[in-house]
Amino acid sequence: MVDVGMDAKAQSLIHHLLSQRHLKARIVLEKEQKSHLKTVIQQARSDILHERDEQRDEILSRQEQEMTALLDDALNLSPELLEKKQEELKRKHNKRVKSVRR
Repeated sequence: MVDVGMDAKAQSLIHHLLSQRHLKARIVLEKEQKSHLKTVIQQARSDILHERDEQRDEILSRQEQEMTALLDDALNLSPELLEKKQEELKRKHNKRVKSVRR
């Protein structure tokens, strides 16, 4: 972009002004990118938390069904066996819930 008709001072001024404009444009672009990245990260975290909540709800529903089924069958089990099965279910349920927390 060297124009033979321009003197060095005018070329220097144009170069300086363009450099400033490019710097400002780069700063604005960086701010926009940081803001976009922050939004994307927040959305990803929200999605993960939502997914965990759904998984947890599914687990709790399944646990309720299993415990209800066990209690429905309680009359056919000895008290010792019922207690043993309840403890097994509790351990299984706790393990499931812990796996969702990770």
